[in-house]
Amino acid sequence: MFSVKDKAVVVTGGGSGIGLATVKRMLAAEARVAFCTRSDNSELAEQLGALFIRADVSDEGQVRVLMSQVRDRLGPIDVLVNNAGIWDMDSPVETGDSGAFRRNLEVNVLGTLHCIKHGAPLMNDGGVIINISSLAAHIALPGYGPYSVSKAGQSAVTRTAAIELGDRGIRVVDIAPGTVATENIANETDTEAEIAAFNHLTPLRRICEMDEVAAAVHFLASDDCRYISGSAMILDGGMLAGLSVGLCEMLVPASE
Repeated sequence: MFSVKDKAVVVTGGGSGIGLATVKRMLAAEARVAFCTRSDNSELAEQLGALFIRADVSDEGQVRVLMSQVRDRLGPIDVLVNNAGIWDMDSPVETGDSGAFRRNLEVNVLGTLHCIKHGAPLMNDGGVIINISSLAAHIALPGYGPYSVSKAGQSAVTRTAAIELGDRGIRVVDIAPGTVATENIANETDTEAEIAAFNHLTPLRRICEMDEVAAAVHFLASDDCRYISGSAMILDGGMLAGLSVGLCEMLVPASE
């Protein structure tokens, strides 16, 4: 069950974080894996036993070459994981930098669109495209405008592509995690505050782990999930279910 053995898998942004966790998970499950990053990760790919092709997903020409090389080296694509993304925070709608919105749209929305545009024609019928979106596509936070807007746009691309590619049996789905314990989170100055907030907001009282996102990719990539398309798998620790016990305790302290 949930086999991806011998499937040709492409992961964008596969050199670190969720992307690298996904590459490792797919390799462990005996898939044939290619990944791309903007910087050179050929040594990492050699260590892992994966195919590396350098590409910036915001550049349509580079994406066209990426998908063509993957097809030439691995054969028709079975699974495309659009993970590459950027995020600009601290950019309020009223006073923020419009360039931040542009940067996020170019990578998170157009990058996903480029990969689908040039990857889908080289996919096997019945393949799957998995877009790594974000909980920010479904709820808004102050200052997160560039990221939230771009992730909402990515989700719209998911739904549109699911409709347009459905006749070929190609599924297109979102995975929308909340804050994930990646290397970037570990390096942020306000990490402790963000983790503390999630401990209050989520019923599970913790943030998401990279391996948990990779496991969701594995699940959706398998043929067992061939009726899931056009929707989002939200990994939020139960946050959207309602007010957590931790938040209620913070807002209304228990009486002594």
